[in-house]
Amino acid sequence: MSRIEKYKERILNGKGMNDCVCNLSKKMPNCDGSHKYINKR
Repeated sequence: MSRIEKYKERILNGKGMNDCVCNLSKKMPNCDGSHKYINKR
């Protein structure tokens, strides 16, 4: 149940738990972690 609550907004927006929501991934629709490097540049 806690997993569903955590990803509830994503699920309702049609995204999966591993889908990219930052739109920076080079391996769409999965997230490759590109968003982690935004603040480090």
